[in-house]
Amino acid sequence: MPPTLPDRDRSRAVLIGTSRYEHLPQLPAVHGNLHALRSALTDERTGGFAPEHCVVVENPKGVATTYDVLRSAAFEATDTLLVYYAGHGLVGTKATELYPGLPDSTADDADRLWIEALDFERVRGVMRWKTAKNRILVLDCCFSGRSVGDFMSPVGQAVAEATAVSGTVTLASSAGNEVSLAPDGAEFTAFSGELVKLLRNGIPGEPELLSLDAIFALLEREMRVQGNPVPTMRTTDGGGSLALVRNRAAMPNAPQWPDNPPRRSRRGVLKAALGAGVLGAGGWGVFTLVRPSATPQAPADAGPQPPAVVPTAPDRPEAVVFSPAGDLLVAGSYRTLRMWDTRSRQELPALDAGAMTRSLAFSPDGAVLAVGSVERAESGSKVLLWDVRTRRLIGELPAEHGNWVDGVAFDRTGAMLATCGHDEEVRLWDAERRTARGTLTGHGGTGVHSVAFHPEEDFLASAGNDKTVRIWNLKTQQQWGDALVHPETVRAVAYSPVDGAMIATACWNKEVWLWDAGTRKVIDRFPATSINTCCLAFRPDGLLAAAGYAPEG
Repeated sequence: MPPTLPDRDRSRAVLIGTSRYEHLPQLPAVHGNLHALRSALTDERTGGFAPEHCVVVENPKGVATTYDVLRSAAFEATDTLLVYYAGHGLVGTKATELYPGLPDSTADDADRLWIEALDFERVRGVMRWKTAKNRILVLDCCFSGRSVGDFMSPVGQAVAEATAVSGTVTLASSAGNEVSLAPDGAEFTAFSGELVKLLRNGIPGEPELLSLDAIFALLEREMRVQGNPVPTMRTTDGGGSLALVRNRAAMPNAPQWPDNPPRRSRRGVLKAALGAGVLGAGGWGVFTLVRPSATPQAPADAGPQPPAVVPTAPDRPEAVVFSPAGDLLVAGSYRTLRMWDTRSRQELPALDAGAMTRSLAFSPDGAVLAVGSVERAESGSKVLLWDVRTRRLIGELPAEHGNWVDGVAFDRTGAMLATCGHDEEVRLWDAERRTARGTLTGHGGTGVHSVAFHPEEDFLASAGNDKTVRIWNLKTQQQWGDALVHPETVRAVAYSPVDGAMIATACWNKEVWLWDAGTRKVIDRFPATSINTCCLAFRPDGLLAAAGYAPEG
């Protein structure tokens, strides 16, 4: 049977993952899995699913919420339903009882798993619905603290039996422990990392549509060669001929997705994966891109390597931001929003922002772009909210920071916005109701230039004209600990993705500083060539972009 792609309008995908746990080891690589997988599945040229029909459910707050999302997708899907889970897989009192873990799950009491974790029997019940013609289930689970019979065998037989559903393709990793699931410091888990690489890069010699059979054959071989547990796949009714993506390797002149470069010391700055080419052309605006490593160590070479510098627009960039999936880079200059596909290195059609742009922020799901404006009118500055997919303005927020909004940021849930500007205050807003939720006061000087939420905890960092970065406890709305002191005005601040272990700051002395968020000590300082850095942005994989400008000559 020849491979077939899902019907994008009649298919749904639900990507579930738990990277943060209260009682189990953390799995930060799951965050990378979810967003890289969504990006591959919804790619404009090769993906088989529409972005609006591919939902990421990361660190769900409860069992009921997750089941509701699954049921909704199963009801709407009439062609293909894809369900993916990554995280700790917990085992019940019987060897065939599988419970995908949630943030508050624990392995101490198997009898409580049905209320603390997803009961796979209920997930399987949703997959049995006859609404969807094709059903695909992908499980990337470890089995924390349990060595029960075949769950530790190389072929994962018990997993395959527990997940067998008539009319469904079941692809399961058989990772036996945390290390094989997520090597320390890795961007992805072992199994999902290989899966994402195949979906992104394609397979030379295979047809235009990349079938699950072809993917599994190479995936199994690669995992075996690397010494990782071997995955298992079960298909019924010819399900192996289903395709999730077009084969990028079979497309003429198709740009390859860049592999992630090896990590080195923080001082050995890695050149950006965006390449030696250009994002835009000419002008005096520049992007500087650096990749801090995960852990500090001695330099791997004789000295620091210069960051990759990429010219942008004739107009200076006032703000730069990566989408949560890392596949889109947006720069704001005056009223224009310029956009680049970071994988193809191609510039996309620009957008009129509706006002002079001063700051930018994506919502966590990437659906909304917030634009902090510059206004000369008496009405003052505001935040404009744009639907990324339709490119339509969906709302405004009166920020009340005088003539401009220097900084805007969404919290990790998307429910809260923070803004700052031409005053000494940081304001908190309800993103949906667009109402005030509080004010953070403590900066001196004549303005606050940047705000950034911690990716995991209830903290906010703000950078000010008073040469400090201040950390705020959002529960008490009070400053938390000592400020991070700089020699000059601090124009930008950003937390490292996933765990927030590092804080990057851009000082007006033309340096980008890296701080340990826990100890509040400087880890390293990067000279930002000759530019005055005005904004910073981390990509989900840790790539750091600094945007700024330099006078001609």
